[in-house]
Amino acid sequence: SFNNNNSSSYRNIIIGTSCHSLESATKSYQLSPRGPDYLFVGTCYLTQSHPEKQSLDQLEGPTLPGRVREELYQIYNNKDGTSINAETISRSTSTLSPPPIIFAIGGIDEQNCH
Repeated sequence: SFNNNNSSSYRNIIIGTSCHSLESATKSYQLSPRGPDYLFVGTCYLTQSHPEKQSLDQLEGPTLPGRVREELYQIYNNKDGTSINAETISRSTSTLSPPPIIFAIGGIDEQNCH
């Protein structure tokens, strides 16, 4: 069974999560005791894996992964603890790990991958 008191028991496990907004990415980044190793960020384009999203206005869009990366690095590098979403920061910036790898997901193919 998982034991929260023994952080070494899961130190070598790669952990990731999916995010669909700046807010969810920021919250995931600040998970204790360490943030995720990667974030899947999207949905960038229409895709069969999200059939409930039928039009472009229902998508998070292809700019979200870059905006997430920018926001997480702003939080990580900001020494005075302020950022665009300062009220969502739940722990000191001095305890944050560098931002995770960000993967853009959702409907990406050879036609729209640029």
